[in-house]
Amino acid sequence: MARAHPVIRPGQDGSTQALDQAEQALVNGDFARCAALAGEVLGRDTLNVRAHLLRGAASNQLGHIERAVQDLAFVLERRPGENIAHFHLGQALR
Repeated sequence: MARAHPVIRPGQDGSTQALDQAEQALVNGDFARCAALAGEVLGRDTLNVRAHLLRGAASNQLGHIERAVQDLAFVLERRPGENIAHFHLGQALR
């Protein structure tokens, strides 16, 4: 009898906690930590919109404009009404 694959529900892989920590790092101005934490989540889930948003915002602050634009464009392709992504993208492109 074949074994069923375990079902991983959102947050069970630690993504929610890691992204909460990334968001706090962003607020605290620790942009490198924010980008690293969001990048770890994206290593497990390349479609995580919140991780792209956080990494994009942090990347902009770190001067990694190309990465910031890529991440923020990814967010806006999936959530066009995400105002904070528009703001960060505008900051990156100025």
